[in-house]
This record gives sequence, structure tokens and C-alpha cells, in this order.
Amino acid sequence: MPFSIYNCLFFSIEGTIACRHIRSLWHGRIRTKVIRLPGLSDIQGWQHVSQRLGWLRVLVCAAVLLPVLAACSPKPVNSPYARGHEQENILYTAFSQRSPKYLDPASSYSTDETPFTYSIYEPLYGYHYLKRPYELVPRAASSIDAPRYLDADGNTLPDDAPGEEVAISEYDIAIQPGIEFQPHPAFAKDSDDAHRYWPMDRSDIEGRFSMSDFAHTGSRELTAHDYVYALKRLASPRVVSPIFGLLSGHIEGMQEYGQRLREQDEKARSEQGSNIRLPWLDLRKENFSGVQALDDHTIRIRVQGKYPQFKYW
Repeated sequence: MPFSIYNCLFFSIEGTIACRHIRSLWHGRIRTKVIRLPGLSDIQGWQHVSQRLGWLRVLVCAAVLLPVLAACSPKPVNSPYARGHEQENILYTAFSQRSPKYLDPASSYSTDETPFTYSIYEPLYGYHYLKRPYELVPRAASSIDAPRYLDADGNTLPDDAPGEEVAISEYDIAIQPGIEFQPHPAFAKDSDDAHRYWPMDRSDIEGRFSMSDFAHTGSRELTAHDYVYALKRLASPRVVSPIFGLLSGHIEGMQEYGQRLREQDEKARSEQGSNIRLPWLDLRKENFSGVQALDDHTIRIRVQGKYPQFKYW
């Protein structure tokens, strides 16, 4: 059999010597040859090896193996990360796509984006991932409260009412007071409580490329009105929301609200034309019964029927 320089020689404790032909230069196929010996320390075993393989093969294998063994190291030689980082508290992750596609929570629906969106936006509920099984816990909400069940006439039903009797599940979610937005130029106000950077036109942002290019920032408290507006954005025709179709089938009036917004958008496009920047679609002008702020720290969501899974969304 023709011999290849890609051969490798392995010695086991029991004295097995395997000569694996990784690639034959002549035949281009893999072959394995195992020779059972009485023991590695047995001189006769070595003589047997020399007779079977020939001194030339032994010398060639030794010449190939010695540089490989000399290059062995307990440290990784092909790690893409800086040495020493394995001793630090650093998490490396990878994107299955080139980069996150959306950082808007209304549009984001990919695991590549969640490390960013989960760190930026504060949901009402979250999970306690260290508990088994996972447990739903309040985040921006003060607590996790059970819904109130209503029949078709608006009468309150007991908590164990059968699903066919429940017309509406009403969730009143209390929001923790004192949660504030990160400082941002959009919240900056002057001494007269007027916004510094609103309204703005194109000339006002010329030469500004980051938040640090604005001299002033501000903040304000997170309220129930912010969550109402966020849920309304899911229905906007100018927002790509993969979850609107599902939620609009459960939240009372959301589907009709989305239809009204589409009609407004189509009217604006027909009046303005495709080459002109469309006017802002102010979602605060249109409301629907399924989502409302009872006060600054309480949001009410009305879900059609009995849908216990809703709180996990």
C-alpha cells in the first residue's frame, strides 16, 4: 500500500498501535490499520512493529509527530478572544445575521436583538430565570394581579367562572412610581418648562450625529400613558409589528383601531404624495376601549374572553 505523509501513529496503554491513513496520495481514501502488541514496554513488540511497518514508516511518523507534540499547549491557540479574558466576567455572543435588524420593541422579534431591547426597555412583567420552573415576576409593575372576569352585560364573575361565560378579562396593572427615563435631549426643557429641542426642522439637526451633540438633556417619570402609547404603536401602519395580528385578536377594539389608523395613513399619502415626507401620525388622537390609563400609575387592558396566557406576552 502506498504510504502518505498524512499518516498518524497512536499508542494505547494496552500496547495497541494504530496506523491511520488519513489520506492516501494515490487512492484518496481513508484506511485504518491496527496491530495488537503484547505491551509497549516489550522490546519484542517494537521489533514486531519495525518488521511490519518498516523502519522508514516509523521514522517518517516520528518526524511528523515530534513537531506536533512540541507545539502542544494547555492554552487555546486558535481562540478569537484576547488571552486572559477567560478569567474575567465577560460574555461573548454572536449574531446569526449581520447585525440586529430592529431595536424598536414594537418591531423586534429576534433573539439577536433581545440582549439590547431587554437592557433598554422596562416591561411590565419579566421572568425570574434562576427559579425552576421559571417564575413570572413584576418589573415595572408593582405586582402581578389576577384579572377580573366580566360577562356580556358587564357583571363581575367569580375567578373560577367557565370560559364560555367570560366576555371580557379586565387587567388593572399598577406601575411602580419613581421610575424615570434615561437622560435624553428629547426631555430637555428650559426655565419656562418648554421643550428645548421641539419642534425641530432639518436645519436644527445639521451637523449633529449623536446624543452628545446636544448640550442639554432631561428626564421624566415613566407613566401608564407611556404603555398605552406603546400598545397603540403596535397598530400603526408605519410600524412593522409582527405581533399586531395576534394581539389584535385578543385586545378589545385593537383591530378596529388599526383599521382607522390605516385609513388615516392612506388619506395622508394620497394628499401628500409618495415623494413628500408624511406628517406625523399622532396616535393620541385616537383611542380604543381595550387599552386605557386610569391614572398616571395604572393601566387597564381589556382582553376578549378568558385568555390566561395573556400576562405572559
